[in-house]
Amino acid sequence: MKRRDFLIGSAGLLLAADRACGEPRVVRDVVYGEPGGHRLLMDIYRPETPGPHPAVVLVHGGGWLGGSKAGHQGTGMLLARHGYVACAINYRLAPQYPYPAAFDDCQRAVRWVRAHAGEYGIDPKRVGAMGDSAGGHLVALIGVRHTRDNSDRELSRFRSRPDVVVAYYGAFELVRMWDIEMAHRPLTAWLGGPPDQHAKVYREASPVAMVTRKSPPFLILHGNRDMVNPLEQSELLHAALRKKGVTSEMVVLDGAGHGWALDSPHGKQAEKAVLTFLDRHLRRK
Repeated sequence: MKRRDFLIGSAGLLLAADRACGEPRVVRDVVYGEPGGHRLLMDIYRPETPGPHPAVVLVHGGGWLGGSKAGHQGTGMLLARHGYVACAINYRLAPQYPYPAAFDDCQRAVRWVRAHAGEYGIDPKRVGAMGDSAGGHLVALIGVRHTRDNSDRELSRFRSRPDVVVAYYGAFELVRMWDIEMAHRPLTAWLGGPPDQHAKVYREASPVAMVTRKSPPFLILHGNRDMVNPLEQSELLHAALRKKGVTSEMVVLDGAGHGWALDSPHGKQAEKAVLTFLDRHLRRK
């Protein structure tokens, strides 16, 4: 679970999008919270056309240890050209900020987008979340969990659960992830150690264990040659969602590893699946 593995492909989730919306406007380094004095920053990519538009919060990978919102610049521009407001976020990283810091930050980001929807041409009733690798895990987790932290009075009346989730090659059942030796370092940094010593935390942080019937529609994408987060991780999440009656679509990219190139057949396949899914669930009236 080397850091470079988690950064592959984060800027290439989509390919050429509908450019009818014109060149996006970008607002960088918007502060969406300051927990403990740590400034949380967001880049906002807006369509040129009038809103309100559906929005997608973009969460980067990096094994909960690294990465940044800059990795989603390409995705943000492409989504904005397709008519979405894309909000790429930074969040607090382990080991300095262990669980639940990153989870709280992602929930805060969704609530902040809804609270400030009028300022950025967003429809607060149509806010999705999309992430890759550790970001895929985090968007899945906020999709299946209730709000954990209501200490911010300004945001407390806004929902933290996204209306749809798109999760790329994430780790969703963390006890099973411990069986992979290279996962020990990031899991220890984020969750404190092995699952037999931190059983409650591992369960709370595993989307598979926390699925409810209130979970939103999911799109899950994973390569069948992923040597970082095995395909089984997505299969377990997909099965758990379906068992609860939650809409879940899964796309297995044949031959793909942990990420793929923008101009590859895998990239084109992913783009089509993502835009079709978002248009179906976030453009609804």
